[in-house]
Amino acid sequence: MNMFEASHQRENYDLRDIFKNTLVLNNPDNAVTFVDNHDTQIGQSLESYVDEWFRYHANALVLLRPHGMPCVFLPDYLDETVRKLLALRSHLEEDYIDMFDDANVVGWTFNNDKGLSVLMSNHDTSFKKMFVGKRHAGKVFKDALGHCGEEVTIDDLGIGMFKVEAMSVSAYTLNGEI
Repeated sequence: MNMFEASHQRENYDLRDIFKNTLVLNNPDNAVTFVDNHDTQIGQSLESYVDEWFRYHANALVLLRPHGMPCVFLPDYLDETVRKLLALRSHLEEDYIDMFDDANVVGWTFNNDKGLSVLMSNHDTSFKKMFVGKRHAGKVFKDALGHCGEEVTIDDLGIGMFKVEAMSVSAYTLNGEI
């Protein structure tokens, strides 16, 4: 229900609470994570359909986090961006850093050789300093989803200034590779 609420409340939803009171937070080994299914569609008894503008956000929260067992609804699976998110799962590891420090812009990074930084906004275009590891100093990260055209060069401390467009989600990788 959190993703449903976030999609309907738009910028009034505090993204820091997206996992609040969820099985994936409290018991991740027993959580099946999903955005929608046949029971949550419009007109069904458990209607809680996630609005279109938030679907990539929701799928990123399900597919680009190491906890829970993701299940992708067939209509989402047919989408090219969701397929990119699925491919990016190869970048996941348990060693990650959450940056859930802003009500409207949250992100997380994986401190590994492949590199992956995810950033999402439910309001304005925003920037966030994100640590990706000193091993990536001088390297260029690009949004593999193609939602943001800016390149990010990682500094000597392993930090980059990542951008996300308004009401969007970006998944940065080394040179934008999936």
